[in-house]
Amino acid sequence: MTALVIHGSEGRMGRRLMALAEEHGFELLGGIDQDTELSVVESLLSRADLVIDFSLPAGLDALLIALEGRGLPLVSGTTGLSPAQHAALERYSDEAAVLWASNMSRGIVVLRALVEEAARRLPEWDAELVEVHHRRKVDAPSGTALTLAEGLVAARGEGQIERGRRGQGARRPASVGIQSLRGGSVVGEHRVSFFHDGEQVHLSHVAESRDQFVRGALCAGRWLMGREPGIYAIEETVD
Repeated sequence: MTALVIHGSEGRMGRRLMALAEEHGFELLGGIDQDTELSVVESLLSRADLVIDFSLPAGLDALLIALEGRGLPLVSGTTGLSPAQHAALERYSDEAAVLWASNMSRGIVVLRALVEEAARRLPEWDAELVEVHHRRKVDAPSGTALTLAEGLVAARGEGQIERGRRGQGARRPASVGIQSLRGGSVVGEHRVSFFHDGEQVHLSHVAESRDQFVRGALCAGRWLMGREPGIYAIEETVD
């Protein structure tokens, strides 16, 4: 049985991972958050086979320092990372298998594929994205929205992402706008729209609970076990 440690265990995702890990076949050793004593962190990591991280960017920095030299497989869903933090994940992947994803949902994996296919087939259509999350989400746009927009631009081979529409002036050709809404207890909604003269195409995903993200993260962790060091993508875990 895989011995699992949850990093960010006091967050919304962390609490659900703590609640569901054992019923998905993991041995839950415990959780780590920003207030966990260093001796406890050392003890947990020394016995772990796998770490799943859903925290904040600063928390991931501390985790990567603690993991250095251990070679423990790492699944991370922490968003809002800087280029330097993504580079730090890359460096850790020299010694361990690492899977980072802005969204662990299988539905989002399929949505991304559909969005990229639509972008290729509708190259002259205007593309816009709207994402909605609960009032306490700290990053905007969401990591998932950025992943979808980046995939869309890459599929077309041109374009630029605009975070919000403001001011005056016509829409720039090939731009992809992202609008972020925050309120209530919304778990997550993403809608990608393609507009042309006289017609529209809309592709969307609505998360009704966090449990599908938990299942995706746990499945990704199970898939990652035994893999060679390197960076892996969530798409690789979906049949």
